[in-house]
Amino acid sequence: MTGSLSRTRVDRAAPWLAAIIVALAFGGNAVLSDDLLVTRFMDDAAYYFTIARHTAAGQGMTFDGLHRTNGVQPLWFALLVVVFRLVPGDLAPLRVVAGIETCLLAGAAVMLFGALRARLGTVAAFVAAVALAALPRADEILRRGMESALLLFMLIAAWQATRRASERQSTRAWLVAGALWALAFLTRLEVLLAPLLVAGLHATLFRSRARFAGALLLPTAVVAVVYATLNRIFFGTVLPISGLVKSHWGAAYSSGEHLRGWINFPWALHDLVIRMFSCGALVTSCRAPVKAGYLLVEALLLLILVRHRRAAVAALRESTAGTLLALCAVLIVIDVSVVVRMATWKEAPIVLGSALLLGIVGHRLPRLAPGLAIGVCALALLRPLSLIVDADAPAGNSLFRVQAARWLAGNLPPGDKVGSWNAGMLGYFSHRTVVNLDGLVNDVAFYRRVVDGGDLAGYLRDEHIRWLSDQGCGTNPRPRTLLASGGAADLDPQFAVVTTFEQPTGTSCRGYAIWRRP
Repeated sequence: MTGSLSRTRVDRAAPWLAAIIVALAFGGNAVLSDDLLVTRFMDDAAYYFTIARHTAAGQGMTFDGLHRTNGVQPLWFALLVVVFRLVPGDLAPLRVVAGIETCLLAGAAVMLFGALRARLGTVAAFVAAVALAALPRADEILRRGMESALLLFMLIAAWQATRRASERQSTRAWLVAGALWALAFLTRLEVLLAPLLVAGLHATLFRSRARFAGALLLPTAVVAVVYATLNRIFFGTVLPISGLVKSHWGAAYSSGEHLRGWINFPWALHDLVIRMFSCGALVTSCRAPVKAGYLLVEALLLLILVRHRRAAVAALRESTAGTLLALCAVLIVIDVSVVVRMATWKEAPIVLGSALLLGIVGHRLPRLAPGLAIGVCALALLRPLSLIVDADAPAGNSLFRVQAARWLAGNLPPGDKVGSWNAGMLGYFSHRTVVNLDGLVNDVAFYRRVVDGGDLAGYLRDEHIRWLSDQGCGTNPRPRTLLASGGAADLDPQFAVVTTFEQPTGTSCRGYAIWRRP
């Protein structure tokens, strides 16, 4: 009786303990110094912040104050608009965003535990929940100002609702699941395929209960049609402009580059290898023996999986995680196939899928489960130590971008425009007219003229852009390579260096420069 009571207490405490560990792993970012806080956000996140700030101020969805853009994921963007409507300043909203991300990830851990406990047991479910914070680069992937934390939360919530609907067999339950998948779609547009995947996996049930299929599919279908229609009306393109640009980049890659993208697939072993051997990219930077060893290990793991495929399938069925793992795989395939080089924040499905697999391993190998639980807790709780290490680390590109932004705020003549390819922090902290030149948060006219048409020179002339600012090191950094991306390399001699921001010593090029054309 006492043992049973003790076990009940453990079962009740476990999800909240997982949430506390995840919150401790991710929550330290909200109390960092101002300069260090900035380095914990991606430059692309500052695109979100600037557009949200302009929208909250009634200036419309625009990064530069001039060109309307839809280059954002809708649900995360809407949440940020609320933050910037309520919280003034530059740094205070970032601390709020860090807090929201922490709450989302802690909530995701609780939901994942609850979804797995009945099937895998308390310890294995706990392993999966805490692994969200313990896996390599989880902080970099899930908590840098992008939509990753919200996506993780919504995927787990929609999956959990789908499992409940399949158990309860009611139209209302399937409609709730469909509504959550619709919200997940607005968090990351690739999730549009999720309801179709769920419908395929429940095809036998839906053949006899068509209304269940309708309840599941209708919310996402309606939301997708409304979203596409509004985009077409207000922005001139059905897809977000960022999607058009990235698809354009992906189409330019050769088949060999696509193959290298798959070999460089950023899962845990890949990350471990490039860190151990200090090579930035496995295919292009690591030595031949390292590459050969890595590919051999991958081949052996694949062979083991094929040999034990029946046990693997049985484990997936027992956990009921097959749907979510399949969805994670689909999202990964889409991103790698379309853009080849996955952006860091796009790796959230890898973290989620890896956490699920760890939980399944803990269930199938119960003697290993306690060790896994201790290991993931230790790794998660060690994560805040990276903040202490970073406090003494050399300044990175993020801080240099902020320094350049503050220089522009104090020195740029009124009415002048600045062009930049990595423009997020520059635009956010300068409060100046910074025009994005890679097209991700510009308008469809820019896409047609510059990204697709290669007329950057004409665009700079017609927009009266006399200043450029972007990454550059040394006493005389040049923007030639950046200009060449838009077919304007011949303009390079016309731009003179005004000032640079970089580490005074060191061999790595992590600086930022400002150029001006008379």
